Amino acid sequence: MLRKAGCLVTATLFAVQLPAQEARGTLLGRVSDPSGAVIAGAKVEAANADTGVRLSSVTNRTGDYIFPLLIPGSYSIGVESPGFKTYNRTSVIVRVNDQVTINVELEVGQASQTVQVNAETPLLDTSSASIGQVVNSRTIMELPLKDGMVLTLATLAPGVIFTPESAGYVRPFDTSSPSTMSIDGTRSGSNQFMMDGAPNMQGTQVAYSPPPGVVEEFKVQAATFDASSGFMGGASINMSLKSGANSVHGQIYYFMQNPVLTADKFFRLAVGKPQFRLYRWGGSISGPVTLPKLYNGHSRTFFMYGYEGIWSFDPSPWVVEGVPTAAQRGGDLSGLLALGSRYQVYDPYSVAPVAGGLFSRAPLPNNIIPASRINPVAGKIAGLWDAPNLPGTVDGTNNYSKGKNAQDTYWNHIVRIDHNLSDNQRFYVRTNFTDLQRPENIRHNNAVGDNFYRYNKGFSFDDVYTRVAYFLFEHSLYSDTLHYRLHSLPARLGSCGAGVLFGLHQADQRGGSALFKAA
Repeated sequence: MLRKAGCLVTATLFAVQLPAQEARGTLLGRVSDPSGAVIAGAKVEAANADTGVRLSSVTNRTGDYIFPLLIPGSYSIGVESPGFKTYNRTSVIVRVNDQVTINVELEVGQASQTVQVNAETPLLDTSSASIGQVVNSRTIMELPLKDGMVLTLATLAPGVIFTPESAGYVRPFDTSSPSTMSIDGTRSGSNQFMMDGAPNMQGTQVAYSPPPGVVEEFKVQAATFDASSGFMGGASINMSLKSGANSVHGQIYYFMQNPVLTADKFFRLAVGKPQFRLYRWGGSISGPVTLPKLYNGHSRTFFMYGYEGIWSFDPSPWVVEGVPTAAQRGGDLSGLLALGSRYQVYDPYSVAPVAGGLFSRAPLPNNIIPASRINPVAGKIAGLWDAPNLPGTVDGTNNYSKGKNAQDTYWNHIVRIDHNLSDNQRFYVRTNFTDLQRPENIRHNNAVGDNFYRYNKGFSFDDVYTRVAYFLFEHSLYSDTLHYRLHSLPARLGSCGAGVLFGLHQADQRGGSALFKAA
């Protein structure tokens, strides 16, 4: 069991840069008049276009304003000051960990007059030297996505080389392979994975992969980031989840990978197509929290819920062993005598002393164990073996084979609640939990095999309170727990040729057998 938990409390003054590992963005800038003189005390308002949540600030004595810890999305900015025209600007895009600078030059005039800015050239993050690329929600939802693993799209960023342990296994619960990326020449296994700014790692691998429909965007930050993202020596991959909006959004999906619908490579036609099967389904929904006649959460309280389920089947060859034939299960081992006297079966209860301090035993006639001599327990155990399905060797070994038959049953739940207490305080709480069960090598009527369990539990809470325009208090609590458990089925039949049926070989050494009754 691997466990990570942490608690972070920060008090940030206006002049201090915010932590680079934060998944949310920042709007900041300076307000001045046409002569370039700064304007102190100007009222600045930022509004999220999707949620309608409004935040207000006042420029300080140097004319600066800041809106930290903004959920990624589209924002509008309004600036007012006596003796100047009102300034409005829309479609300001804030992305993961962006620090967007909007400097405003107010024109002299009446406050009732408005200067409207609707579109400008794309904004550059000039407040940081970090280099990175954002993969947005549209890209995640519309481009092919191998088995629903969002992180594989990090290869769209320059300098990212995917080096999986097994390229065919990048399902959401196969966290090892998707974590092996070399970014800008750094070694695989040296990257930092985060979700909403909190660590999302177990060892050097990603711990949890959310359903694609709940991911707003993620950023691959490859170089020149500051020490707050320096937990690992490689790149920083920061994922931001959706938080809901004033309108309801959702999706449902179903993907099927079946050999009936799979094309095959020309040079594989002789051996046939791989029989791997995978079925993936799920959905997500987000919107305002509303309780008819009780509570209206528009522009205030929002929810997000996502679910994904996967069932996959991999019949790759694995087991080759020997099992008794139907005749041998009934005690008839006569066919072995044709191979030589070394296959003669002796009665373990017929041991008698002879001259010279030796002992002798009586052979069973024609190598047949009488039905009355077979212990009922031995008969039941013999009935658990599967029937032979291969020719095997002449003595009956290696006459049985069965695929690995790993069957993965996986489900993933995640829910998030965002609430805006006031213009100065907002918080969110998120929890996620997954479960994976993989029965493997199950054979002989479920008497032999392994059951592999893996489940993940995560929790995150974040509270932001702005006391004044230049003093911020943030409290974050996160926990991510990943468990592994392997159960081997208790009955062990093992690999068995006919010669060890009913414990007769053990009788040679011990002078008797609990599975063979005395006459």
